[in-house]
Amino acid sequence: MRHHYNRFLELNTGVQKKSNVVRNMLTSLVKHKRVTTTSKKAKVLRYEAEKFFAKLVRTYNRFENKEDALREVKRIILANTFGGDDTVEIVLDDKLLPYIQEGRTSGYTRLYRVGVRQGDNVEKVMVELV
Repeated sequence: MRHHYNRFLELNTGVQKKSNVVRNMLTSLVKHKRVTTTSKKAKVLRYEAEKFFAKLVRTYNRFENKEDALREVKRIILANTFGGDDTVEIVLDDKLLPYIQEGRTSGYTRLYRVGVRQGDNVEKVMVELV
């Protein structure tokens, strides 16, 4: 049986390489607000980014003491991205607090088809944070 198994979210690499690629792309997405990549990697990145920001919003809303909430959110950000404290500040100030004020529970990313890559004619997709 293939319960909850989506073959479209595979990268056909090893587990360690997939996790590093996804963490690296997620860090770049957070820092630069958009990333251009292939369609397969874009679908995986979109899934991971939606899951990441939804987890941050749920965690922040779960705590009544907001200092404890921020400490827990920082821990989750550092565990899922590279880059350290500057990445934490970018996520908290630019993205997370506006998402919480809007009451957004999903729809954090958007995909745009950009064209094809010149060398091998692979479709390029831009992933953008909303």
